[in-house]
Amino acid sequence: MKKQLLLISFSMLFSVMLTKAQTADLIFLNSNSASEASSLDVKVKKDGVVVASFSNVNFLDASTKISVPASAILNIDFLVAGSSTVFYSLTNEVYDPNTFKVMHLFGTKYSKRFKSFTAASQSSSSNVVKLDFTYSTDGTEDIDLKIRENSTTIADNFQYGEQTFTFDDEYSATNVTLDITEHATGNGLHAYNFPAGSLGGDYVYLFTSGTDMYMLEMNGTTTKLTTTTPINSSSVSENDSKDWLLFPNPASNFINLQSKNAIVDYKIEIINSTGKVVRTSFATDKIDISDLSKGFYYISASNSAGNLATFKFLKTK
Repeated sequence: MKKQLLLISFSMLFSVMLTKAQTADLIFLNSNSASEASSLDVKVKKDGVVVASFSNVNFLDASTKISVPASAILNIDFLVAGSSTVFYSLTNEVYDPNTFKVMHLFGTKYSKRFKSFTAASQSSSSNVVKLDFTYSTDGTEDIDLKIRENSTTIADNFQYGEQTFTFDDEYSATNVTLDITEHATGNGLHAYNFPAGSLGGDYVYLFTSGTDMYMLEMNGTTTKLTTTTPINSSSVSENDSKDWLLFPNPASNFINLQSKNAIVDYKIEIINSTGKVVRTSFATDKIDISDLSKGFYYISASNSAGNLATFKFLKTK
């Protein structure tokens, strides 16, 4: 009888230990621009009780790994730091045992977006780096992400919020240039130096914020990639580049166009990323763009003498 009781007790203890071991790991990443003024606290609740938390996740920063109960219904609140004000919330979340997920909150005050995806702990060998990418800049253009040195496409025809999920994305652990280009034209928008040479054996997550690109490592560290000259692009055509000035850029309401020559002689056209002329004006150095949708546009300034200057600008808000 004692032997049976011991066996039952051992079985119950083993069951309890197994239950306690059933957890999932989460990293919380915050790139929502509305949180720039205040960091966020993360609280994970089970049956109304906080079971995991992380304080002060700053804008463009991340938490370290947080272990949460697996196979349980969880509610997760992103709170304005030091308060009970809910910035964003998730309900009825359930995670499988031993999974590892990145929880990415991005977007703006008026367009809060969220991605949750299974992350890797490392790449298959020290000679390669594994990565995923989210185009998390709110804009209207469709983009490609490519490695310049070997023309490898990482992201093809991505819109705002789209993400790679192949889990086969491994690349040589050598330093390369990453180009974001317009899908329709191939014109370079932005370019970044990717330090893959120091990331052999690692898994990293790339994401954009505005015109910048950031890298999240699985220890919770975020790094802003340095920029370089975009491929196949220039802000002004070479023939008139020294004679023109466009500001501000990016802009939300008005753009100012100045020239050493008489601007009264020029026809000004604003062209969207699909090639459609959305505005035409003459003899003006201040152009109202407040009603245009967010995204990249081109300005063409031409006159009857055949002079032409082209500009690229980003419309925000």
